[in-house]
Amino acid sequence: MQVAPQTCYAAKIRPPSKRSQTDKATVEHIRRVHKDNFSVYGAKKLHAELVRQGHRVAAALSRG
Repeated sequence: MQVAPQTCYAAKIRPPSKRSQTDKATVEHIRRVHKDNFSVYGAKKLHAELVRQGHRVAAALSRG
């Protein structure tokens, strides 16, 4: 894949987007909740716990 050099340089110096910042914070919350629950919670229970704690997260996907 060819990309113009100025595109690469712009991506390197561009500040992180609001979305990437909120994603990073959400991942930190998920990891903390998972660890606090002895690392045994699956996606559904993690989602439910995060919602109970007041965090806005997308619904867990079912594998059925």
